[in-house]
Amino acid sequence: MSEPVASPPQLNSPISSPLTTVHADQSVESQTEAHRVRGTIWNAIVDANLTEVQRHVSRDRSLLLSRGPVGETPLHLACLLNSPAHLSIVRYILQVNPALIRDEYQGSEYQGENCLHIAVVNHQLPLVRTLLQQCPDLLRGRATGNFFAPPQPCYYGEYPLFFAACGNQPALFDLLLQHGAELTAVDSFGNTILHLMVIHGLSGMYTFICEHPLFIKLNAERPGALESTPNQEGLTPLTLAAKLGNTDMFTFLLERRRTVQWTYGPVSCMLLPLDEFDTRIDKRDHVRGALELIVAEEQLDLLMLPRVVELLRKKWNRFAERHFKQRLYFTLVFLFVLSVTTILPHPSHHESMRVKEKVQYFSVISLRIAGEAFVVISTLLKAFLEIRELTSVGVRSYFTLSGSGFLENVLSFFFCLFMFLVFFLRSISSSYEDAALSVAVVIAWSYLGFFFLGFRKTGPFVVMIYKMMIADMFRFGIIWIAFLLGFSQAFYVIFEEKGFVAYLTRAKECFVAMLGGFEFDDYLNSRYPVLSISLLVIYIFVVTILMFNLLIAMMSDTFSRINEEANQRWHLEWARIIISIENEMSLSQRLQAKYWVDVEGRRYLQVQEVHEVSNTQDPPADNSRALLDELDRLRAELAELRENRRVQSPPTHQRAREAGQSALQPFYEAPSPSQFPTERPITRSMTRRRHTQHLSLSR
Repeated sequence: MSEPVASPPQLNSPISSPLTTVHADQSVESQTEAHRVRGTIWNAIVDANLTEVQRHVSRDRSLLLSRGPVGETPLHLACLLNSPAHLSIVRYILQVNPALIRDEYQGSEYQGENCLHIAVVNHQLPLVRTLLQQCPDLLRGRATGNFFAPPQPCYYGEYPLFFAACGNQPALFDLLLQHGAELTAVDSFGNTILHLMVIHGLSGMYTFICEHPLFIKLNAERPGALESTPNQEGLTPLTLAAKLGNTDMFTFLLERRRTVQWTYGPVSCMLLPLDEFDTRIDKRDHVRGALELIVAEEQLDLLMLPRVVELLRKKWNRFAERHFKQRLYFTLVFLFVLSVTTILPHPSHHESMRVKEKVQYFSVISLRIAGEAFVVISTLLKAFLEIRELTSVGVRSYFTLSGSGFLENVLSFFFCLFMFLVFFLRSISSSYEDAALSVAVVIAWSYLGFFFLGFRKTGPFVVMIYKMMIADMFRFGIIWIAFLLGFSQAFYVIFEEKGFVAYLTRAKECFVAMLGGFEFDDYLNSRYPVLSISLLVIYIFVVTILMFNLLIAMMSDTFSRINEEANQRWHLEWARIIISIENEMSLSQRLQAKYWVDVEGRRYLQVQEVHEVSNTQDPPADNSRALLDELDRLRAELAELRENRRVQSPPTHQRAREAGQSALQPFYEAPSPSQFPTERPITRSMTRRRHTQHLSLSR
C-alpha cells in the first residue's frame, strides 16, 4: 500500500515572498482567461478537440511555438490536462514537431519544468516511456520556478527523478534510473533525494531507494554518500528530520542506523551511532547534531522519544549532574561572599581609633579584601568559561538559544560585563562604581533561576514566568504605553504645563494613578474639572480594570497551557542545561566524561531494551490432518461404547417391570441411599465423548 504524499513543512527560502505570490496569482488568472477564448489553439486543447487542433496547426504551424501567460507551450498544456483525449493531442504534436519535446516553461513561476516533469507527477507511465525514448536528456531538466521552491507544497527537488520519488512512485523511479537518471544529484538548496523523502515523510520510499541496487553499489564505493550528505544549511536527512520535528521520520531513521549486538530472551543490546545524533566532540565547524536541533527548535515530541531520553540520561549521569551541583554550590558560596563584601564597610581613616577598635577594623577590612579577591578570581574564571563557550559554539548560537541556555548565557555575559565595569570604575575612583555594582548584584542573584530550571518542582514555574514576561507582558506593555502616552499628553494640556520635564511628570502620575495612587483634588482644581475627572475615570476604567483583567486572563491561559505540558517543558530545560554544561567543557574534559563506546573509531550509544514476550502459543498453521485422525479415533470409541451398552443392557420387559414396582412406592417415602445413582466426576474424556455423540447424531 503506497504512502500518502504529505505537504512539505515550512522551510526557509529566499525565493518565496508575498509579492511573488501576488504576481503568480495574476499570471494564473490571465492563463485561465486566455485559455477560454474561443477560436484559439489554447481553447481547442482545453476542450480536447483534436480535429480543431489539427485545423489550427495545418493553418499555422508556428502556433505550436507560442507561449501562454505563464510561459507554457501548447504541448505543456496538453500534458498538464492529463486525459486520454489530451494524450492523443500530445502524440499528434510530437509527430508534427518532435523538437518541441525539449521545450521548458519560461517565467519565474514555473521556470524549467518540461513535459517529463508533468508526466511523472500525473503518473503517466506510458507517456514517460515515450518521452524517454525520444529524448533522454529530459532527465536533466530542473524545475526551479517559485512554484517548486520551499515552502511550496510542490517542492519536489527540481529533477524528474526527485519528482517520481516525492510522488511515491517506485515503478517510475526505477524506470528513470534505468534510462540514466542521476541518483546523487542535488537541487539548488543542496538537498539530495533522501532529504526530499524526509521533507515529505515518505519512509517507505526512503527504504526503497536505500535498497535499490544502484544505491547499494554507490554506498559500497562511498559509504554514506547520500545518507550523510549535508545540504546548504549543513543538515543531513537525520538532522533535517530533527529540525522539522517529524517524529515518524526521525524514529524511522534512528532505527535504520541501530545495530543489534545480542539478544537474550526479552533483552536486546543495541548500538546506536552518535554521529549526526549527538553533539560534536571537537565543535570546530559549529555543525549542530540532531539533539541540539531538537532542543533549539523545541521539538517536545522528539525530546520524549526513548532514544533521546536515554542519551540525555547518560550525559546527566556521567558528567552533567556532577557539574550542575558543583556549579550550584559554588554559586551559592559566591553569592554569600558577594553579599558579605557589599555589607562590610569600606576602608577609611583610622588614626583616631583605639587599639581594640583598630584590631576589629583591620579584621573586618581583611575579611572584605579576601572576599573581594575571591569575587575577582571567580569573575575572571567565569569570563574565561564564557569566552571558551563563545568560541566553541559561535556567537550566533551563543545568543540564539532559548530557555535555560539563553538565560544562563545572557546572565553570565552581562554579569561579567558589569563586574569588569565595576573593576574599571574602582580603578579610576569613579562614583558610579556603586551603580554598576548594584546592577551586577541583581544579575548575580537572578542567576539562581538557571538552577531552578534544573529541578522538576521549580522548573515549570520558572518557565511560566519567562513565557509571561516575553509574551504576555510584552503585548500588554505595547497597548498600555499607547494609553499612557495619550492620557499623559491630555492632562499635560489641561493643566497648562510647559516643558518636557512636566510631560514626564504627568506620565509618572498616570502610571501612579494606574496603581491607585492619585490626588482627586488636583483634577477638581484644574481649568476643566469635568473633563479632567472624566478622562481620569476613563483612564482608570480602561487601564486598571479592563487591561489588568485582560493581563490576568492572558497569564492564566499561559499557566494552563504550560502546566498541561509541564513534564515535557521540564525535560526541554533539563536538556538545555545539559547542553549548556557540555558546551563549557574542554575537549579533554569531554573525553574524560565518556558516555559512549568506541567501535572501529566511531562513537556508539549502547542501550538495552526489554521486549514483552507473550505466554500464549500460536496454534499450528496446518493441523487438519491431526483433526481428522482424532475424529476417526473418537468414532471408533463411540462405536465400541454402543456395542458394550447393547450387550450389558437387560431385556425390555425386565426394565418395565422394575419401573412399575418403583412407581408403586409412596411419594412421601424417602428412598434409601442405595437408590441414588453413584456420583462420578465429569472428566474431560466424558465431555469429549458426549460432544462426539452430539456431532455424530447431528451429522
